[in-house]
Amino acid sequence: MTDTVELLDAQNRATPEAADPETGPAATDLMIHTAVTEEMLVAAWQATNGSGDTPVWLSRVATLLAAGYGPMPATPTDETAHHLLTAAAAAANATAEAAVVEANARQLAHDEFSNDVRRRAARAVNNREICLSGTNYALERLGITNLPVEYSVELLVPVTVRVRATDEEDAYDRAADEVRDMLCGGDLDFDEYDLRREGAQVSDEEIDLDDLD
Repeated sequence: MTDTVELLDAQNRATPEAADPETGPAATDLMIHTAVTEEMLVAAWQATNGSGDTPVWLSRVATLLAAGYGPMPATPTDETAHHLLTAAAAAANATAEAAVVEANARQLAHDEFSNDVRRRAARAVNNREICLSGTNYALERLGITNLPVEYSVELLVPVTVRVRATDEEDAYDRAADEVRDMLCGGDLDFDEYDLRREGAQVSDEEIDLDDLD
């Protein structure tokens, strides 16, 4: 309901502070009008919710209704006050729901546009019409996810292997066999801080358009 009050406040055409003192209602009349409105809303709230405790924002709703939403009915009944409150809440909820629908539609249109741009860019890169690095720079400036880049990377991994051998040459051969076995078996252990990057090269493979979905 707090959101409803804020929407009413934003849509209000006049407030006690902004009312023209020459053409607007007298201060005392407005105060009386607001007080009567608040009493009606309080009575309607209690009749509807069956509770003696009323929310603090009812006073703000009363001020907004009295200041900018036209004259009150001549008979301030609980039913009339309840109708005014529920009508204001319904209008505010409808406005909020419409805003959500509009925001979702805008997001969907943005996503469709971004996906279309990425696919067109990927085709152009595959056809060697534009370069990949420049394309990704442009996509990043547009706030669109970059195209995937495939690299061939060479790493130097120092491995210490202890073997028993008859001479140094035999030791290297046995160590090489041990490393092959560990690589195939997935048991190779090394210190990641000793890992050295030897180089990287962008692959010439075409971008798979299915990966862009």
